[in-house]
Amino acid sequence: MHLKYRFKFQQYGRQYMAIAEYPGDAKEMKLLWVNETGKEIMQYLETNRRPDDLIAAMREKYDGDDEEIRRSVEAFVTELDGAGFLCGRTDS
Repeated sequence: MHLKYRFKFQQYGRQYMAIAEYPGDAKEMKLLWVNETGKEIMQYLETNRRPDDLIAAMREKYDGDDEEIRRSVEAFVTELDGAGFLCGRTDS
């Protein structure tokens, strides 16, 4: 799976506005507010990645229960997919 669009990130305090870079009508601009972890996940998804590889990368970076990390990553990926930001999503 990978992101359908390339995103630029604009920081506002502890949050980032993720703005899709794509040709098209400005009225249909796509954006999403994310935290630092969400930004990292989106940057990781700029190229094709398997869900398990993404989860393993987050486990290496963050302390926490493996199942909690998996659930958090899967929930965010589901949010991205529901917003139409992902291509090629399949189960791990």
